[in-house]
Amino acid sequence: MTEKITEAFAMSIKSTVLKWKNILSKIKNKLRWLENTFYAFLKQISHITMGRPDCLEDYIKKGDIYIAKQFLFKMVLCFCVVLFCITQYVYPFLRGKIVTAEIAVNTNDFFEFTGKAKVYQKDGSLLYKGILQQGNAEGQGEVYQHGKMVYKGELSENQYHGTGKLYQNDKKIYEGEFLNNQYHGTGVLYDKNGIMRYSGTFEHGNKKQGVSYFENGTMQYKGSYENGLYQGEGILYASGSENVIRYQGTFFQNQYEGKGILYQKGKMLYEGNFSKGLYQGEGILYDIQTGKILYQGTFLNGAYSGNGSLYQSNTGRLLYEGDFLEGKKNGFGTLYSENGTKIYTGAFYHDDIDYKQYIKSNLDEIREDFGRETELIMLDDAIVTVYEHLKVVFIFQFSENGESPNLKSIQFLGVQNIDNIKNGMTFYDVKQQYKQYEFIESNIQVTEQQKMIFSICDKQISTVYALTYTLNDVILTLYGEKENGVICYFEIGGIAL
Repeated sequence: MTEKITEAFAMSIKSTVLKWKNILSKIKNKLRWLENTFYAFLKQISHITMGRPDCLEDYIKKGDIYIAKQFLFKMVLCFCVVLFCITQYVYPFLRGKIVTAEIAVNTNDFFEFTGKAKVYQKDGSLLYKGILQQGNAEGQGEVYQHGKMVYKGELSENQYHGTGKLYQNDKKIYEGEFLNNQYHGTGVLYDKNGIMRYSGTFEHGNKKQGVSYFENGTMQYKGSYENGLYQGEGILYASGSENVIRYQGTFFQNQYEGKGILYQKGKMLYEGNFSKGLYQGEGILYDIQTGKILYQGTFLNGAYSGNGSLYQSNTGRLLYEGDFLEGKKNGFGTLYSENGTKIYTGAFYHDDIDYKQYIKSNLDEIREDFGRETELIMLDDAIVTVYEHLKVVFIFQFSENGESPNLKSIQFLGVQNIDNIKNGMTFYDVKQQYKQYEFIESNIQVTEQQKMIFSICDKQISTVYALTYTLNDVILTLYGEKENGVICYFEIGGIAL
């Protein structure tokens, strides 16, 4: 039994050995074939590359031309070697130095690359062309938006920094110096039409010192800026004119502020102080036609206020000196005639003599303030003093005790305005304006005195229409030719009790 098992085991071993022996023999034969084939290939290659062609089989015919296979092989081999060297060594070395690299933004290559590059958006549009330093734009470069160049110049850490040009819709809008994406240093601003609008210095994006221009190319402003607004010393020019000065002095936030000179049509209009663009404080106002002083004194919010003097525009003679309020004579002052003669010294109210204060005055007091009358008329029951230059008549009644005659009424023949009543108004307008008051209407026979007054109105009438009412405790009487006519003259007189 044991012998049978041993014999079967030996036969199995022998069979396995024979099987592997056959397999190894086949492998050996295959390797011998590969070796022979390889040596034959090397021999062929050697013949092609090293040996000289000696039969037609070593050539390729192209038309009438025979090209040696050996030559073509060498050419292909050289090309492959050169291509390998370029792709593996030359191009990586030259990429970014001589050859501009093309890189997609926000990729690993983008953040690691240093050198010349074109950076593209994911949609393929050009974003940047210039020097990259590990993902940051550095040095000279061009920035694009939607395929259009928006900046060309120096950059640092992806910001406009140094000298450059800014574009909008293919139009240059700025050329000059930048700091951290802002105009900073010397530069020029242009409008959408390419017309220069400002030339000068900038600070952190705002104009600092320079010249701005109108669209026609003429100067608009020359001087200092703060936060982009006129501030400090400067000159403002009139529009539509060739360098005609409009204002020269100091500014604050685009407004005249401090000392300055204002011009109109190239001629000096005002010289003095300003506040928020208005005359304020001491100043002089000129007539631009004659160049003579119209007013000299103090101003408030653009109007005469405080103490000042008014002058005639043609002769320069003094017309008034004294107090003003809101552009009108108001307070104490002195009035002069056109020939320079003093005609009144006293109180003024709303740009006219304060006549109401004289209702209880006498002849001596009137003469003290108004001077001697132009004409003195003695009537049976009254004394009339006429001040022709003022177009005013004072009527006095005799005093019983021999003292200076007391004032009875004041009659106005000129341009006076008393409580918004003035000559030339219609009686209808007066009634509408003061309809809350009680009016007394009458038709009276014209007196000799009234005939004289009506002659000033160029009226020859025998009967006059009169309208009387009391306003602010003062009796006013208005006179005219007829009820539906206009006021020829009016008078105030007496205090209503």
